[in-house]
Amino acid sequence: SLLMMFAFTCANSQDWIDVTKEYVNNPNFDGGSNAGWKYTNGAHNCQTNFECMEFWQGTFDIHQTVNVPNGRYRISVNSYYRSRDNSSSLRDYNNGSENQTGIIYANEDSKPLVSPYTEWLDWNYNGGCWYSGGRYYPNNMESASYAFSMGLYHNEIETEITNGVLTFGLKNDNWQYDNWCI
Repeated sequence: SLLMMFAFTCANSQDWIDVTKEYVNNPNFDGGSNAGWKYTNGAHNCQTNFECMEFWQGTFDIHQTVNVPNGRYRISVNSYYRSRDNSSSLRDYNNGSENQTGIIYANEDSKPLVSPYTEWLDWNYNGGCWYSGGRYYPNNMESASYAFSMGLYHNEIETEITNGVLTFGLKNDNWQYDNWCI
């Protein structure tokens, strides 16, 4: 999953500068490694592969803390959170009752991650998708990585830094059977 960090060029500008390489350690889980990331794992399964990291059936918090100049930052990542099994989650998504407890955060700012049902693929990538209603939803690490490489499942959050310290990441504090974040 591609993680990017941007900072304003100056206080009055709306232009962003990509500062990912300067401040984020291993933003793409290169070579299937989670080096540079700290995480707590209460999930049944946690692994890194296909330049992604997944947490299945449980709680988690994956993050980095970095020293940065004070200013406004935008953190973005291709990721999604599924609250339960596909059939139940899709039904909940369609009727507006999906319990989206997976979040992206930057210091005290947070917001829910996108659902896997907000976007889809037009075909079953390497047999790794779940099919429903004419749509193919990524359902394993390889198909999710492919979807991320296509720019799908984009999440972002902005935060203001005043003390030179930024902690950012993804987490879920609500255990739910068959939940999944990648």
